[in-house]
Amino acid sequence: MRTAAILLSVGFGLGCVARHTHEDVALPIVAPVPVIRDAKYDWPSDTNNMPTVLFAIDGVRWQEIFEGEDKSRIARNKTPRTPREITPVLHSLSTFSGAFVGRTEPMRASGPEYLSLPGYSEMFSGMKPVHCANNDCTGVGTTTFVDRLHQAGKKVAVFASWPRIEVAASGKPGAFPMSVGRHVQHRMEDAKGDAEFANLLSRGEDSSPYPGEGDYRPDVQTAAIALRYFESERPDFMFVGFGDTDEQAHARNYARYVDALTFADKAIGRFIDAAHERGVGMNVLVTTDHGRAADFASHGGAWQESSRVFLLAAGPTITGRGSVALETPATLSSIAPTIELLFGISDRTPSPIPGAAGAVFAARDPNEGRVLSELFLRREPPVDDLLAETPQLPSR
Repeated sequence: MRTAAILLSVGFGLGCVARHTHEDVALPIVAPVPVIRDAKYDWPSDTNNMPTVLFAIDGVRWQEIFEGEDKSRIARNKTPRTPREITPVLHSLSTFSGAFVGRTEPMRASGPEYLSLPGYSEMFSGMKPVHCANNDCTGVGTTTFVDRLHQAGKKVAVFASWPRIEVAASGKPGAFPMSVGRHVQHRMEDAKGDAEFANLLSRGEDSSPYPGEGDYRPDVQTAAIALRYFESERPDFMFVGFGDTDEQAHARNYARYVDALTFADKAIGRFIDAAHERGVGMNVLVTTDHGRAADFASHGGAWQESSRVFLLAAGPTITGRGSVALETPATLSSIAPTIELLFGISDRTPSPIPGAAGAVFAARDPNEGRVLSELFLRREPPVDDLLAETPQLPSR
């Protein structure tokens, strides 16, 4: 994913168009976002119709999530933003209704190539990406957890800015609704019956690909389209993939990379608020497909440090708080079996965790990810600087 020369600048959910050159570009204007009803992040009692949404924010470093803005990459007279200032929604969720994985012990992409398509293939398949070594691979090589949810009768959908996610999200794309990039669509006919959704989808098709290129769809368009689908179609599971962070990082524009991360955080808040408007709980998972090299712009097999990723999981069924300690190493392949457990379609047999009041759903072979059982064990959160600071919730 590389940069193109034109930007479509729109407010989230708005359609006004203003084109700029690469040198004179306006970032999307984002209005204050209503996030949640109260300071405790109490969820509605109705969990019977509770949706689960997995958000992936492409190419995000763990440093911005856990340490804040990199002072070596901002103006000397500027005070670096804290993690909570960059991603207030994620950190409020981790304090009141969920937990981070990968803060105290690193969570990693399995590699050996720390690239987008291998990362997404691992995320969706629950396996090391043995069938996908680069961004040109033709498919995930197996069924994905989204395929299995669909086969179990769940209403599922996939939305993403990057079109190549099509071949990672499903072993046979076309079985369930999907809109990735500006023009890759599957089974969108019923949703287009909603005039607002159809209009947003059309605007996304007509948008500039900036900050990407080719058939890339900017995050501001993807967010608006996916949110409207979430509100109108009420799926059981959704995947929403943001990509502007990776595009801006490849362009070596640190300020816009951080702004894109904050935009994704605010968009996630809108999904949470939409669930509250319906009076239902919601499981939220947020991750990335790969990290970044020390030079910030690069990632891949030549940069082992770009293997480090993170996960946030929050919702009525998540009992961990703050940041959970890992019993054994975790990778992106852990996400699929964890979501399957949330939906009750896991076929794994639990076994006790030594020294812990709970059970672990272990991997069955070396290429398979394990369930992140730590998220479901009630434990006292660690007293560290993440939790010691007074939580600052986004205002409504």
